Amino acid sequence: YQRRVREVGGHELLGHGSGKLLCKDDSGKANFENVVNPITGEKVTTCYQPSETYSMKFAGFSSSYEECRAECVGLYLSDYDDMVSIFGYHGQEADDLKYVNWLNMVRAGLVSLEFYNPETRKHGQTHMQARYVILRVLLEASKDNGFVKLGRDAQGDLFISVDRKQIKTVGMKALYNFLLKVGVYKSIADADSAKKMYDFYSEVDDEWLLLRKEVLAKKKPRRQFVQVVTKITDKDVQLIEFDPSPEGLIESFLERF
Repeated sequence: YQRRVREVGGHELLGHGSGKLLCKDDSGKANFENVVNPITGEKVTTCYQPSETYSMKFAGFSSSYEECRAECVGLYLSDYDDMVSIFGYHGQEADDLKYVNWLNMVRAGLVSLEFYNPETRKHGQTHMQARYVILRVLLEASKDNGFVKLGRDAQGDLFISVDRKQIKTVGMKALYNFLLKVGVYKSIADADSAKKMYDFYSEVDDEWLLLRKEVLAKKKPRRQFVQVVTKITDKDVQLIEFDPSPEGLIESFLERF
């Protein structure tokens, strides 16, 4: 819960809430001038034309791409003490939450394979596709240093790990470089470059499809949030709990109403 409060805060407020779209109005006047593309080092020559929107230019992958941008912002900023302190976390507790943030993200990227459809070769959920992309980015940056490891334990079970000592070096650098491209492509309306990059990291090849089978095999049942019931008996409050299952949910309603 603590991790989600902090990461979602960065995701929603600063992820979706930041970024400028370079564009021209109906008169041809641009809202920018002499802006240099930090990726190429050259002046920006593309932007949104009158009546063009981000959703229009980026079309089918716009939602997932934007969620990926927000996830990257939330994860990146979660490693800064100034950001963490806003939510009331300091010292070792803050350091532990930073690590859990990164670990949860790469785990989510692996679990996201559940939502991939091999028949249509499409990701079925925008947030999960975004997390899969981030996992692929971090694994690419981990080839020579083992920052993120995907392998098997002594029992042969699939595991994924993050070296917390390398978060500030390898992790932050990889995320920064990727986020820079994601943000710039969106700002300058370069949908072609964005799609080429996003499709590359979104690809689920045969090796990942084998991992998907294991993810599905170990899938846990969907959580059931069953409301407890309180009763007053002989001036004492009695707490009645139910099994976290569909049957327990029905019993809870019957007991309450």
